[in-house]
Amino acid sequence: MTRPMYDNLDVRVRAALRACAVVIAFAAHPALADVDTYSDVTGGAAYESNIFLTSSDPVSSASATTRLDSGVSVEGDTTKVAVSVDGQYQRYDDGGLTDASSIDVQTALTKEHEYGETRIGIGYTNASSLINAFETNGKFVGDQRQEIVSGSLSRRFDVSETTSLTADVDASRVTYSNTPAGVFTEDYDFASGSAMWQCELSERAKVGFGAVGSWYSAAQGAFDNRATTYGPAVSIDYELNDRTSAFAEISYRTTNTQTQFGPFDSDSSGSDYFGHVDLKRAFDSGGVALSLRRSVQPNSNGQQDIRDEAGVMFSHDVSETLSARGGATYIRDRSQQTSSDDRDGFAGDLALDWTLSEATHLSLAYRYLWQREGGDAANAHTIMLSLTRRVAGANS
Repeated sequence: MTRPMYDNLDVRVRAALRACAVVIAFAAHPALADVDTYSDVTGGAAYESNIFLTSSDPVSSASATTRLDSGVSVEGDTTKVAVSVDGQYQRYDDGGLTDASSIDVQTALTKEHEYGETRIGIGYTNASSLINAFETNGKFVGDQRQEIVSGSLSRRFDVSETTSLTADVDASRVTYSNTPAGVFTEDYDFASGSAMWQCELSERAKVGFGAVGSWYSAAQGAFDNRATTYGPAVSIDYELNDRTSAFAEISYRTTNTQTQFGPFDSDSSGSDYFGHVDLKRAFDSGGVALSLRRSVQPNSNGQQDIRDEAGVMFSHDVSETLSARGGATYIRDRSQQTSSDDRDGFAGDLALDWTLSEATHLSLAYRYLWQREGGDAANAHTIMLSLTRRVAGANS
């Protein structure tokens, strides 16, 4: 059985929380820096028609959720430190489902220099698989937990008033625990990075040239699989007017894969286009955003996938106290090594948000999920009602 969320904290989470306490203690001295804090408490209820998103024996269940989102930021003349701690606990009315829980700790440091800026981020996430199930590559096992330790580093050098050089790297270690017998799940490491030279052509247009790459590794026992991508990239950032903007980044990468299983090993290589295009349009009472993406997708099945994704999101202010938001996302995951794990998925969301007071908000949301994997298709419906109250912060 999954224990309550705060009983699952390991040494790394406790260390991150102690780091939060240090930042908060530093923030408590008003003479040192500007301080901004927040703490939101959410209570909600939901009904899900097919929790495991399976075509056979779908499990329906109602659930109750509690969530705490809190954070603090400390900003000095040239330095800003931000820490957030988010936790969720979800209990189901089906006795066959164990309680789901998650905790997420994120820290970020931003340092301005005379000629540029440095950003450092460190994060830790520990969640059971029933939370955010659609993002877990179709593998739904109730007691399994996913643990992510991540870090990022970005450095921008301002070469002149109109040109800059930016280098960044993101890395994560993903591990799984409580995996049931017979379920194949691999721990993996993933890292990606880029170096881009950018130039402002005008107040509304910016172009960039550089290189991008990624590294994936999954190993257990006699199995070892590694995949590397690298190649040139170009980008363009353009503001058509004050309300419409577009950003595009395209890369052409070579992929090298090395697989070893006991005494057998194989090497393969290929190349493909990657990148993303984002379009945004703002209106007097809302906005809309469109996105197209092809990216490298690390996978818990010991392989690296290519993900094609198309999405649209919108928001609309119906009145001063009522707003609507929604979106639709279609994804296709293609395995670089075998077609047996290819997957298509769709998610559609629609929500209404009421502002009851400056610190209290009520939301009613509907989500539709569809997935096809290995020839089997399944769908699910979810209805959620939640009430959020800001108990600490500027608006509390």
